Amino acid sequence: MVRELKILVSPDNTRRVVLFERGDGLFGYEEERQVQVYHDELAERLNDYSTAWVPVGNVATIFDTLDAAERDAKLSFPWIGGETFRQEPSS
Repeated sequence: MVRELKILVSPDNTRRVVLFERGDGLFGYEEERQVQVYHDELAERLNDYSTAWVPVGNVATIFDTLDAAERDAKLSFPWIGGETFRQEPSS
């Protein structure tokens, strides 16, 4: 089971990196982009949409610590520097 721990958001809020802990205790991250989602044809014509985060395929999951994963993510994605959100631990 994967548990999200921290989210690093781009300054323009269109990309983010989700840092997570894997079920085996190792850590990783995944890049996601924000996309517009139209629920039907009328919504598309009216430009009435919601947004969703979708993975873009950049995943790294081989770190011993969360800090190591975050350091690697910051080196891999120079746009990181916006807001940071820390997830509340799930019980």
